[in-house]
Amino acid sequence: MNIGDEPRAALLRECRREFGVAVRIHEIIGAFPDTFAGGEIAIYYRCGLQSGKPRPADLVDAVDWFPLEAPPDLAFGSTKAAIAALRTTLK
Repeated sequence: MNIGDEPRAALLRECRREFGVAVRIHEIIGAFPDTFAGGEIAIYYRCGLQSGKPRPADLVDAVDWFPLEAPPDLAFGSTKAAIAALRTTLK
């Protein structure tokens, strides 16, 4: 996010820029601490794909789908926490 961004607007913009897709925001999964560049709070939302096919762009190297029950190795603790929270929410 940039200074002054509203989180949902930033999410929509970054999905277009980073993945080439438009999404519909369903609900917030949660906000989790992490250390991407020193100490941040990562905000996670559950979204649905509206249009486009996800592709890597800008700062993204690769895009892929995975089942929630079998995520790949994940680099950030906030992502692991968000997936665990999403699993609980969807049960």
